[in-house]
Amino acid sequence: MSTPLLTIEATAELLSVHPGTVRRYILEKKLRGRKVGGQWRVTTADLQAFSGVASLAELANQKATDPGARAYPPSGQPRILVSAVVDIQVRSRDEADRLSGSIMAAMNSRDNSEKARCDFLFFAEEGRARFVLWGSPVFIGTMMAMFGHIAQPE
Repeated sequence: MSTPLLTIEATAELLSVHPGTVRRYILEKKLRGRKVGGQWRVTTADLQAFSGVASLAELANQKATDPGARAYPPSGQPRILVSAVVDIQVRSRDEADRLSGSIMAAMNSRDNSEKARCDFLFFAEEGRARFVLWGSPVFIGTMMAMFGHIAQPE
């Protein structure tokens, strides 16, 4: 017995999003998809798991009831994501690397089920280390507290 497959366009219509958003969900592995004949397809079971509804009829009914409603991410994914940029004056590249090591250690000690990201840049001519953070409000708050401790005078 074959599983019903939906096109990207049909999936986008049911989720009330742009087809490009569906492709991004697939590439980011938020939504399972497979290529059939060079085109992405989504099974109805995968769409139901992603949308958190019991059936496609329920999803279509929600869309008919409230056409302006947008599908929320599936349960377990954060609804709010926060980004922050932190600049710290440093004396040398070595100091910047030590700070980066400490921040990355804090990143690696968190719960890995939570999506988070930290990018590090060093501006030698300005003597500045920059950290760009992205994640849940709780994660960003924890990291900001850590930066607060780093900023305390010695």
